[in-house]
Amino acid sequence: MTARLEEVPATTRDSASEATCQQLTAMPEVQCGPLAAYAATATEITLEAVIAAAWRRGQAVYLPRWHTAQRSYEMVGIAAETTLRTGRMGISEPPAELDAIDDAARRSELVWLVPGLAFDRSGMRLGRGGGHYDRLLRNVTGLRIAIAYDWQIVTELPRQAHDVPVSRVVTDTQVIEFESD
Repeated sequence: MTARLEEVPATTRDSASEATCQQLTAMPEVQCGPLAAYAATATEITLEAVIAAAWRRGQAVYLPRWHTAQRSYEMVGIAAETTLRTGRMGISEPPAELDAIDDAARRSELVWLVPGLAFDRSGMRLGRGGGHYDRLLRNVTGLRIAIAYDWQIVTELPRQAHDVPVSRVVTDTQVIEFESD
């Protein structure tokens, strides 16, 4: 999957990102609550349009930041004027001077927009290894929406005890909903 993601032309990524963002911004759940988003790598569907629309509506937006001492991600609120820095694995993230939200707030009614390498038809997610995003999503009660290209949706993925499923998968052409947990 990683190799296939790296082969996606920028024009394809851009058009898929635009269509996926249109699908997301049309969802009532994405329009009203605070968003836990991600800063896309060069191969992932970008969420800039969703984030910008959220700010225009006055919604809070959070991005993950790597906490070196804890060896895990934490969520940090950002504003339109926030300058992101290059963090772990070359991923853009909020700067160190911004405070992370606490665990109780993290489990609140955030709507989570979740990246991954592959997703199956039961809501399981394959990340990039290490289980970092699964730990970030552990005990999350908000809606978890995976963002993907159509071809990233597979029939079945292997499962491990720490895996956290998503509630939906959104692509540029479809929305797949799963039974709530």
